Amino acid sequence: MAFNLTIWSLLLLFGVIQGLFLCLAILLREKNRNRRNILFALLVLIIIFIQLDHSLRLSELYKTAPDLLYTSDAMWYLIAPLLFFYAKLFIQNNYAFRWYDALHFLPFLGMAIYYWPLVIADAHIKMDILENYKATSDYGLITNLSILMMMLQMLTYITISFYRLKQYESNYKSEFSENQIVHLVWLKNIFRFFLFYFLFEFTFSTLRNFFGFRSTFLDNWSLVVWVIYIYTIAYLILTQAQYIFPKFAAQKLLPADKNQEKDYEDVKNLKTYMQRQKPYLKSDLKLPELAKALGFSTNYLSFIINTHLGVNFYEFINRYRAVEAKNMLVNDDFANFTISGIASEAGFKSKTSFYKFFKKEFKMTPKEYLAKQDNLN
Repeated sequence: MAFNLTIWSLLLLFGVIQGLFLCLAILLREKNRNRRNILFALLVLIIIFIQLDHSLRLSELYKTAPDLLYTSDAMWYLIAPLLFFYAKLFIQNNYAFRWYDALHFLPFLGMAIYYWPLVIADAHIKMDILENYKATSDYGLITNLSILMMMLQMLTYITISFYRLKQYESNYKSEFSENQIVHLVWLKNIFRFFLFYFLFEFTFSTLRNFFGFRSTFLDNWSLVVWVIYIYTIAYLILTQAQYIFPKFAAQKLLPADKNQEKDYEDVKNLKTYMQRQKPYLKSDLKLPELAKALGFSTNYLSFIINTHLGVNFYEFINRYRAVEAKNMLVNDDFANFTISGIASEAGFKSKTSFYKFFKKEFKMTPKEYLAKQDNLN
């Protein structure tokens, strides 16, 4: 059987192979298997599965494995919510997934149900559909509308995620270590890629599907862009791993004598200092200031907070402030203080952030906590 292995299909196949190596690089080392890296690996796996499906369609290889045709179409709807949660885990490293987060995947479920009859169809039916498309370049109205919906979903989720990353950077950049800042820059670049890619795809697919514009080059090139993207990420992992996936090379940021036992001792000293000196009461406390007081480098303090306590500096400080405010609420010395006044005394800059962290820490608002204490008394 003769195969039509064009440069486009070969590039996609090379991208599939490179993508698999990238996933293995992320997942095989135990210290890299945090939730954010696993989510990114899943995203890459979805992309390479889509690439494999389309490489079969562009060549004659689909004739040897026709059952694989159209198995990836619904997977496009997974990319947007996975990117959204990838950004969310960067902003909130200890984010607890809730049942209603599954609602983000309803579009994927709907399209999976829609495509299911085609996924399980006989091989010759799939091949007939593909041959018909190659001859007419017409997907049909329903498929064209579903592609349009997918593009709009992508652009909406990516725009929201990028905005939240920018907002997060604006609010807390002064509390980041140098490593965290560079990591954020790379993360924003990842989202810029997706944003510009889907803006292009939205424009091209709308012109193609609804206005009859045809371009084999653009149709193929848009898929090969994914290959370039995967190769770029793979290169960055090899050369600048600590910025893309911090735990790949986190130890390189530390002095040679900072072994694990020393880390635990320093975490203990950090907690003791926080309890005795209460530096968190200072509302404008910054990471470098606390590091200097402890005799640590800024990067090292950021490392032990992130790695051993599982939170970023902002969350770490505000946990102490929330506990302090809780004690103040039932302390007679603060009986004449308003809730906003107590929030300020505890080190919070705003009532909003106080309520947010108090409820996150104690599963109730300050007013609910006071009411509960009144009932107990």
